[in-house]
Amino acid sequence: MNDMVNNQVTKVLLAIVDSKAPLPPTIVSSKVTKCGRAVKVEWSLPSTADPARSPITGYEIHLTSDSDDSKHLFNLSGEESSHEFVGLKINAVYKVNLRARNSEGFSIWTKQQLTTTADIPKDFAVNADPFGCSAKLSWNTPSTNGCPITQYTIHYRESTTTTNNEGTWKITSLKDSNITEYRLWLNCSKNYDVMVIAWNRRGHNDCDEKSVLSVLTEEGVPFKPLPMVVKEDQCGMLEVLWKPSPFESGGGPVTDFHVQLRKRGDEWRNCTNFLTKRSCLFNVLKSRTFYDIRVQAVNQKGSSKWSHEGKMTGVIVSEEDLEILLDKSIPEKSKQATKYGMRIFNEWFASQQKCTCRIEEQSKTELNKCLQMFYATARQKSGSHFKVSSLKAIRATIDCFLRQHPNNKPWSIVGDPEFNKANETVNALVLCKDMMKRTQVNPVFHKFPITSEQLQELYKAQQLGQT
Repeated sequence: MNDMVNNQVTKVLLAIVDSKAPLPPTIVSSKVTKCGRAVKVEWSLPSTADPARSPITGYEIHLTSDSDDSKHLFNLSGEESSHEFVGLKINAVYKVNLRARNSEGFSIWTKQQLTTTADIPKDFAVNADPFGCSAKLSWNTPSTNGCPITQYTIHYRESTTTTNNEGTWKITSLKDSNITEYRLWLNCSKNYDVMVIAWNRRGHNDCDEKSVLSVLTEEGVPFKPLPMVVKEDQCGMLEVLWKPSPFESGGGPVTDFHVQLRKRGDEWRNCTNFLTKRSCLFNVLKSRTFYDIRVQAVNQKGSSKWSHEGKMTGVIVSEEDLEILLDKSIPEKSKQATKYGMRIFNEWFASQQKCTCRIEEQSKTELNKCLQMFYATARQKSGSHFKVSSLKAIRATIDCFLRQHPNNKPWSIVGDPEFNKANETVNALVLCKDMMKRTQVNPVFHKFPITSEQLQELYKAQQLGQT
């Protein structure tokens, strides 16, 4: 009997070899799709290495089911390499038969059997972490079992361990099937039971007590501010800038910020000089010293955790340093009259009448006009203009005077845009001197006018005559 079967198989194989019909195609994939209602079959071309065989001109594919005697037959072109059968039954066994065709005939059949399984989503792991007055949920996309996820539902209730009776589950539906994380808003300082359930057209994944997660929400104080930016200037001041967290805690809006600084090992001191709602200025610091800075946000529920930063100060220019700077930049004759830039400014201030209010009491607009006049009209004892380097040194002295204690101005006359016109006056003096050097124009010196008595003397000496 076995010899008879072997002989028949041998005859078939020899017939295939001798035939000019195509070799059978290879089924590379057969997938169940559309929740068990369809099957997609993909195949590769038969071998065409034998030049005696003519090219493939088409395919014939059958799908049959023994359970209901249904048959699906399709003739396809030679360019096709896949086909999808639709309208099938779920959990049914189907047989796929595929053969190739050329001008000489058909190949033998390539056969495969599959079952149109489609099921509910498989169980999947969910993480639930407290995040302010909410739960931060995250999960991996569950296995779909041939039927894509259509939505998720989040079920939650106040924990039964903290209440005498089982609470009613509340439900939030997420229609986005690609979502894998969600922030679930709850009440502050409460313990909740939470479940996340995946759905497809067949139903939802199995869920039981093991699917229930417990999460205790936080008090609702703000999240700590974002990392700070610390700026240093040479007047012994640190400007601290920060931003609040972009996330709401659920305990109410941020109403205030606490900002503190200390020298390493000393007591913390509060910042009282707020420039804006998100920046603060510390002054009277020491050179080459490490300072700790911290910021926390405040709302009606309390204070956030501290955001920390550290800063090593550089060389801070003291009043004595400014005196040396002025001594080096102001001409020798001016040194005899003053050693401080503020003394120079105060002497000019006392000599004019347009600026009457003390500079530390002036508004930005008033001070801008006053400085513009000072830079343009200030003179040395000899009556000559100050050098530009001298004016800049005096300007730096005025800037530190205004920004240091007790004036504590939150702006700088050097960098604030509202002082542009005054600073443009200093820059104009620079351009003027450069132009004089390039064109070799000497400064104009005005002589004293001739008196009538001097004029008569010149006539008598016959130095002047009729023209």
